[in-house]
Amino acid sequence: MKHVTIGLLVSVAYMACAACSASESNDTTPEAIASAFCEKANSCVPVAVELIYGDVAACKSRQALSLGSSVAAANNPDVGGCAAAIRAMSCDEYRNTTGRPAACRFTGTAPNGKACGTDYQCSSGFCSFTGSCGVCADPPKAGDACAGYRCGPGLKCVIGTGERCVLPGKAGASCKTDSECEETLSCASDVCAARVGAGAACGSGKPDCQLGYYCGSAGVCTVLKFAALGETCGLVGSDYLFCKGGYCKSGGTGGSGTCAAYTADGQACSDTAGSCQEPASCVEGVCKLRDPAACK
Repeated sequence: MKHVTIGLLVSVAYMACAACSASESNDTTPEAIASAFCEKANSCVPVAVELIYGDVAACKSRQALSLGSSVAAANNPDVGGCAAAIRAMSCDEYRNTTGRPAACRFTGTAPNGKACGTDYQCSSGFCSFTGSCGVCADPPKAGDACAGYRCGPGLKCVIGTGERCVLPGKAGASCKTDSECEETLSCASDVCAARVGAGAACGSGKPDCQLGYYCGSAGVCTVLKFAALGETCGLVGSDYLFCKGGYCKSGGTGGSGTCAAYTADGQACSDTAGSCQEPASCVEGVCKLRDPAACK
């Protein structure tokens, strides 16, 4: 499969409601956070919304399913302040923090070692997951091992020989992988460099493509192309077609498949199929939403 620069596409930490907006009157509800997040995502990385949800309304509708229980677990969260902080972010700030400003890092009352199902339950603000549940713990610092590929605020998990947390490098910093650079940069010839756009050379030793493009077979950045449900997806000729608001179900020849609707929550799934829609995941063969209250 062609390398795709998705970055923070599925790192959606905030949920929303299709019937809500990020207006001042709604800023006291958890849905205001989700609405602000999805609208900012659509402004800064529209390909993320199109790829994962299909449109903004679906983004809000899906994320609303788990927002309430997560925010409810926090200790006096400043919901309005969080929503306002998301709306005030620049796109670079949004990408480099995965849309999670400091005002949205809610905490709970559970001490380290206590079972948790969301960061918001923990007094440390960090739940170290080992599946659907985890235990409250101090967030990994720079140089520490990642906890389930996650790190403390402002850090990234470098995946390679032993995952570790690092402060992402700015332009010109030395690197070995993209994960060592800020989200808006990529690692090219061991240096963090700006991502490149349509038609620019990409591949080994060269900068990665900007969000919304992938490095095509000709070695140049190519705009992502989408297929509708029921249409052929995957490798088609020299192009790679992605599904809009669905997943590519394998079964075709030469790396191709067919765009299929996401598996409904509560229905059977396969860990390898990617058929569950965010924020659900395939747990014990069933698409499930995370329920923090179930972690005891």
